[in-house]
Amino acid sequence: MFNYIKSKKNENIKTDDISVYNFYNNMGYLKDKYNEKQTNTYELSSNKNVKYLVLMACHCSTEYKLLVIKQNIKYFINESIDILIINSAGLPYNNILEQECSRCPRIRYKEISNDKYADFGKWITGLRSTEYSKYNFVICTNDSFIIMAPIDHYFNLIYKNNVELYGYTDSTERRYHYQSYLFTIKREAITNFISNYDKYVNKIHTFEDVITYYELTMIDWFNTKNCFLQIGNLPYNLNKNIFFKNIILYNKLKALRLLPFIKIKYISSITNKVSDAIKTIIISSIEPHKYENKPRDDNNDDDDGSLL
Repeated sequence: MFNYIKSKKNENIKTDDISVYNFYNNMGYLKDKYNEKQTNTYELSSNKNVKYLVLMACHCSTEYKLLVIKQNIKYFINESIDILIINSAGLPYNNILEQECSRCPRIRYKEISNDKYADFGKWITGLRSTEYSKYNFVICTNDSFIIMAPIDHYFNLIYKNNVELYGYTDSTERRYHYQSYLFTIKREAITNFISNYDKYVNKIHTFEDVITYYELTMIDWFNTKNCFLQIGNLPYNLNKNIFFKNIILYNKLKALRLLPFIKIKYISSITNKVSDAIKTIIISSIEPHKYENKPRDDNNDDDDGSLL
């Protein structure tokens, strides 16, 4: 699965990387996380009366961005989930995206000016224009990455962990934090999220400021927190961004379907044919699960994720 992504310049694993390869391949933590994922892969509606709101910050400036947004949306379609797309205004593919969103009653579409607050500004706009009190959890995400396989386990673990902030991956690049491409806020902590955003508004002048004052410090805003993949402090992964700087661990997590994501920025760093690459990845992706009102059993899956 997902054979498209290889190391830069299609290099093979070097001899001095074999020890790293063997370390991750035998790591108990990854095996435990795989089992946790399997156990928690079942239909979201099994958690009765739990409602989710997905805020997706978008910048639909190209055809391939349109494809990515449509691809990611399908993994959030569920009777327990409402979706709000907050897209940058004035872009060439906006009309098509709006039309696509109008086909699903659970999706709302909104356009705002693209400003220096980037995704955080769009998420805050989404919250301030939504009656979020009727949702148990609000999931913040963006269009910087492609989802390549179902993430039902993440939603079910949001409910089980029941913390103020629940991320998908952590990182120790620059400082310890939860990566902001996908994270969740509990309803009771949303006012705290908004107040901390407002606290730093006057310090934001560049995209680097958004990273410094919002993404890197967000973890300090909440009393209770957790994330699905705690990989930032793993050996050989310190001070690295998993999507760009640790191809061995990334491929292992991808094979296990623990990290079924790829960053568009990474794709553009290894090929000039970004649109073709994205189309190939989308075609080879695994479709959302179809349930028959019972938890899914993945034990018979044809890909056990045992190889890098």
